[in-house]
Amino acid sequence: TASPARHPSSLKRIASTMPGRRPRGRDQRMIAAIGVLSGTSHDGVKYRVRRAAARQTWGEALERQWVPAAVRFVLRCGGLPVDAPERSEPGVLCTDVPAVLGRRMGPVRSLMAWLSHAIATFPNAHFIGKADDDVYLHPPAIIRLLESVPVGMRKHAYLGYHNWYHTLYEPGRQFQFTTYSPQRGYSNMAARRTGLAKRCSVPNVTCHGPFPYACGPFFAIGRRLVQALAANEGIRAEMDSLSVLPMPAKEFVVEDVWLGSVLWRHVGSRLPLTLLSVHGWDSLYYDTHGFRVHRQLAIYHNRHKFINRLVVLAHFLELHSCKAPLGWEAANNGGDCCPAGVAAVGGRLSPPSGEPAHPWQAWRLKVLSTRCLQEDGTAVNLGNVSLLRELGVEARLPVPTGLSTETWLKERDSESAVRERFLYAHGRVKA
Repeated sequence: TASPARHPSSLKRIASTMPGRRPRGRDQRMIAAIGVLSGTSHDGVKYRVRRAAARQTWGEALERQWVPAAVRFVLRCGGLPVDAPERSEPGVLCTDVPAVLGRRMGPVRSLMAWLSHAIATFPNAHFIGKADDDVYLHPPAIIRLLESVPVGMRKHAYLGYHNWYHTLYEPGRQFQFTTYSPQRGYSNMAARRTGLAKRCSVPNVTCHGPFPYACGPFFAIGRRLVQALAANEGIRAEMDSLSVLPMPAKEFVVEDVWLGSVLWRHVGSRLPLTLLSVHGWDSLYYDTHGFRVHRQLAIYHNRHKFINRLVVLAHFLELHSCKAPLGWEAANNGGDCCPAGVAAVGGRLSPPSGEPAHPWQAWRLKVLSTRCLQEDGTAVNLGNVSLLRELGVEARLPVPTGLSTETWLKERDSESAVRERFLYAHGRVKA
């Protein structure tokens, strides 16, 4: 059934009423500076919609929390006209990375441009974060997550949901990344399926790993670790070589796996990294196609690009979020991570790499109270309109007149009507 128009300024109200305050100046210690990587392709308006949705539902609110934080949308602006609309968007870092690079090499260069910029612009930040533009971050929960890390563990922190991969390199070709996941219990099967041992035994092929990497929807890196990345000559040389090596048409360099790889190969043997693993697919972190969440949610990856899901999450969590105390416990056999050889990490198939042990420590997020989960029972299905109505969420949603809530929930960022609502309001461009 059609729903009447409701609360057109509701997102603005969220940004202005969430508890907290604006940062009081650059001299105050900042918990995090978060760069949201976004695109400027031939369909650039689609990405502008994503940025507008992120800005209106969580970006502005995150900068108003009780602890200072900064959010910047990191764009590839090299070669764009001086009057390109992307250059005038609020909160944008317009890098010199060429816009024509697209998805194949653009994100890697954007990531390194952001890390270099952030460590120079926000020298007092405990963490430098990276997020995708199709992610919802619940501002109070993200702040609590980052603040839960003891101060002494922050400088070399690598926080996120960690998977394990190998890097295979053959001279004159692009790097290949092969999955390896001992923590999920199918390492033998995965290694046999990908033929890892056989591929690593080929002459002239160099294998590195398994190394941990933090998945791309959101991760945060300690200040000292970012400094080491930005100053490393080997990483800069590798980025230059990646730009000229041949690449199959359907392949691209995945920035999150690549970052884990360079931490392992260029930085990790000299620095005592602290792996801080946020559990995946549970009450705080969601990277699935569904829309079932808990009230403790901090990170949601909007895989289907249903843009209004961000709006629903903002209102649902404003009304019903639950604050559970967080802590950290040693993981991987007492906290030791990443010794030489696969078998010592937890797998049973070990292609000899000859790599030295890395002085890394691994910690796992621990929710110190079950109160929120006990009150929730099971996860809440926010795709159920009847439940949204019962929770008092539907009445707050800005559903246009003549459009049902069910249809509105399935709108994507590429639809023209969605663009009009997110980019234009009250006669002026908002993003």
